[in-house]
Amino acid sequence: MPSIASIFLLQSTLALLSLVQANPVLPQSLHDQAIVLAQKAIVQASATSSDDISASFSADTLSGTAPLTVNFSELINMPSDFSGSAIVFFGDTAKGLPTSDVVTKVSVTRFQENWSYVYRTPGEYDAYLVLTSADPATDLSVRENPLSYKNFILQTLHISVH
Repeated sequence: MPSIASIFLLQSTLALLSLVQANPVLPQSLHDQAIVLAQKAIVQASATSSDDISASFSADTLSGTAPLTVNFSELINMPSDFSGSAIVFFGDTAKGLPTSDVVTKVSVTRFQENWSYVYRTPGEYDAYLVLTSADPATDLSVRENPLSYKNFILQTLHISVH
C-alpha cells in the first residue's frame, strides 16, 4: 500500500490533470470534477497503509438563515514523515478567491483547529479540508484554490444558507 510519501510522488498525476483543466474545449466543471476524483482516489489508496491518515472535519450546523455562523472543528492525524500543511477552505469567496485558513500543526503527527465562520450571503457552499505539499505562506496558489494539484482533499462539508 502506498505511504504518504508515495502520495506526494503521485503529484505528477495531478499536475497532468491541471494541464487538462486548462483545455478550453471542455466545460470547467468537468475538469474540476476530474481533479477532485483523482485527489480522493490518491488519499483513499493510502488509507489502508500502515501509516494511515485520519481526518475529522465537522460543523455544528450545515444549514440556516443568513447571516449563519458555523463553528468548524478539524483534526488530522498523519505519519511523522509528513512535511506539508493542512488548509481549510470555507467555500465563501472574498474578492473572487475562496476564503481559507491554515490549520495549526499541534504536534509532529497532528493538525488541529477550531474556527467560527460567518456566511453572510444566501447560497450553497462547499467547505474543504485539504493536505498540501506546498508551503501556504510562500505559495499562495494553494490557499486560493482547493482544487490546486498541490492540494489533496480529505473531506468536504456542504453548507446551505437561506
